[in-house]
Formats: sequence, C-alpha cells, structure tokens
Amino acid sequence: MVFGWAQIIMDIQPLVVLITGEGHLHGFSYTYIGATLVGLGSALTGKYTAEFGLRFIGQDRYLPNSWPVAITSALIGSAVVTRQSNRTLRDRAAKRWSFPRHRIHHRKGVFA
Repeated sequence: MVFGWAQIIMDIQPLVVLITGEGHLHGFSYTYIGATLVGLGSALTGKYTAEFGLRFIGQDRYLPNSWPVAITSALIGSAVVTRQSNRTLRDRAAKRWSFPRHRIHHRKGVFA
C-alpha cells in the first residue's frame, strides 16, 4: 500500500502542471534527490495511511506495518516513477536529435 501511495504522491506535481499550465511536467520531484525526499515523506504518511486502511477494511492480521518495510516500499515506489520518467525523457531527446529517415531519398535498387 505504501508503494502505491508513493506513486500517487509523485504524480501530484505533474497533475498541478497539467491543470495550471505552468512549470515543468516532470520537475524537481522527478530527480533522484526529489524522489528520495518524496519517498521518505510518503513512508512517513503512508505507514499510518496503510494501517488506517487495513483497519478500515478489517484486515488487522497484516498490522502493524514495520518502518523498514514502509521506507523500502516508498523509496522503491518513488524510484520506479523517476526511472520511467528519465527513460521517457531520454527517448524523447534521442528522437528529437536523430536524423529523420523519411527525408532520405534512395535511388531505385540501391537499398533493395
């Protein structure tokens, strides 16, 4: 549950950018330092949120959530989003600077 909570918290900043139209879509929270801070914050709030949710749905047998599990889950959750974002940005940059193949004119029979 803390893993998912970290991913929700990571997506708040891009949501605000999409709504307001100001800022970078993947800002500071999508850097490794920002993701670490978001992960630690998500662990602090997610541990208690997860425990409340488990009590609410009657799954007391999974309680209590330990701090090492909460911190590890939150850091992995925020790092996964950051890793995917950095890969997407790298792929976009590669497409932007690559030579457009549709502009290459081949002579008939040369590359058959």
